[in-house]
Amino acid sequence: MNYTLAQYYNDSGIKLDMDFAKQVSMKFEPDPHQKTGLNRAIVETKFGLYDECDTGKTCVMQAFAMFYAKLGHPVVGVMLPVLIPQFRESLYETFIGAEKHINVQMYNVSPKKREKMRQQWKDEGLPDILLLSYQMFAKEFRYLKEAGFKVYFADEADMMCNPETLANKAMKEVTADADTPCLPVTGTPNRKELLDCYGLISLTNTAAYQSKGHFERLHVEYFKDPNSKQKVILEYNNKDLLHRNLYAKARRVTKESIGRQEKPRVQIVPVELSPAHLSLYRKLLKERILEVDGEIVDGVTAQALRTIATRLVTTPENYIDSDKKIANHMVDAIDAIFMGADVEEQNKIILFAHYQSTVESLAKRYAHLNPSIMYGKNSSRHGKEKSKFIEDETSRILIANTISAGVGVDGFQKICSKEIFVEPQATPRNFIQAVERVNRRGQTKTCNISILSAQKTLYPARIDKMLERNAQIREVNKDKYSFLDELYGKS
Repeated sequence: MNYTLAQYYNDSGIKLDMDFAKQVSMKFEPDPHQKTGLNRAIVETKFGLYDECDTGKTCVMQAFAMFYAKLGHPVVGVMLPVLIPQFRESLYETFIGAEKHINVQMYNVSPKKREKMRQQWKDEGLPDILLLSYQMFAKEFRYLKEAGFKVYFADEADMMCNPETLANKAMKEVTADADTPCLPVTGTPNRKELLDCYGLISLTNTAAYQSKGHFERLHVEYFKDPNSKQKVILEYNNKDLLHRNLYAKARRVTKESIGRQEKPRVQIVPVELSPAHLSLYRKLLKERILEVDGEIVDGVTAQALRTIATRLVTTPENYIDSDKKIANHMVDAIDAIFMGADVEEQNKIILFAHYQSTVESLAKRYAHLNPSIMYGKNSSRHGKEKSKFIEDETSRILIANTISAGVGVDGFQKICSKEIFVEPQATPRNFIQAVERVNRRGQTKTCNISILSAQKTLYPARIDKMLERNAQIREVNKDKYSFLDELYGKS
C-alpha cells in the first residue's frame, strides 16, 4: 500500500482527520526528521525550519502549506523566482494526486495577468497556495492580507536576515497577529555575520528582543570611527544566549546528525602571480589608478579598489593595453586542475567566479570546452544553460557566479563532483550553497572543491574572513561539523 499524506500527518503527530490527505499518495515516506519538522512547524505558530542544505525541507513546507490550505486558510509562499516553478512541480510530483485537491498558482506574472488573477479570485475564491518572489511580496503584501491570505512561509528565508529589507518588514507586518502562522525556512540562518540572526528571530521569537538596538547592546561590540562615524564589528558577546533565542522557536538538523556522512574535500590552492602580474597589482594598490588603452581605471574609493584588485588578479589582461601580454598563473592553475581531472574526456567541472567580467573572460578562454554559463547577464537563459551542462556531453564546464548557480539549482550532482572557486568568497552562505550543488543526494563520488588563493594579494585575507565568520556561525548554530573545518589554520 502506498504511503499517503494522511499517514505523514498522523506520523508527525497531527491527528486531525483530513479526507483529502487519504487520497494523496507520496513518492516516498518522509524521514523521521521530516516528520518532527512538520510537527513543530504546525504546532508552533511562528517557527523557523533551519535544517542544513539538502535535508528535505521542501517536503515539510509543502505538507505544511496543504494542511492549512485545506483548513480554509489560503497560504502565501515567498521564494526566489527560480524556485517558484520548481516548488509547484515538485509538490505535484511528490504528493501524487494533490493536483485534484490543491490549487497552486504563481503570482510572478505581468500586471495584466495579475489583475486577471485578482478578478478570478473575486469570482471563484482564492487559490489554496500562492507562490511569489520576495520582490513581488514586498509590493503586494498588504493586498494579499486584505484579500484573505492567512498563512505565510518563506523559502531561502535568509533573504530576510536584514530587518531593514522590505521583505522582512512586510513579513513582520502580515504575521504580526499571534495566531497568524509564519514559517521561515533556510539552511543558512546566519547569512554572513551573527548580526544576521536578528532578522529571523524578530519573525519567530518576537519576545526575545525589544528592538535591533536591544539585540546589538547584548551581542555586538562595535568600534566607532570618530571621523567617519562608521561602525566596525569588533566581536560578538553572549553567543549562548543568541543560540537559545535563535532556536527557541526554530530547529536545525544537520546531515551528520541524521547519518549522512558525505563530506567534500576542500583544499586551498596557493598561486604565485607572475612577476609582471604582481607588479601591476602593486602598482594599482599604490597609485589607485591605471591607464588602459587611453582609458582611466579609477580605484580611488576603498570599494572600487577592492573590486578592481580582485578582478585584476584573475583577469590581468583586462588591465593592460591590448597590444601587450601578461603571464596569468591563475588560469595556469585552472588548466592544471583541468588536466588532473581529465576534463576534456572524463569529468565535468564547475568554475565559480564573483564578477561578470571574470565569467566572460573565462568563457572566452575555454570556448573549446563549450562552456555553459550562468550569471547575472543571462538570467533568462539559466534553465537552458543548466540543461545544456547536464545533457550536452560536449559542454565540459559550467562557468557561473554563486548567486546564479547556487540556491535552488539541482541536478549537477548527477554529472559532476568537482568545483573551482576562481575568486574568493567572504560570505559563508554563498560558498556553502555553491558547494551543495554537487555535494547532495544522488552524488556517487567524493566531491573535490578547490579554492584558488593568489599569494601576496587580498585573496588570502578574504578567505580568512569567510573562515572566521563561518566559525562564529557554527558556534551559534552548535553544528558539530562544517566542511570548512579542515581549512582552519591552512589559509
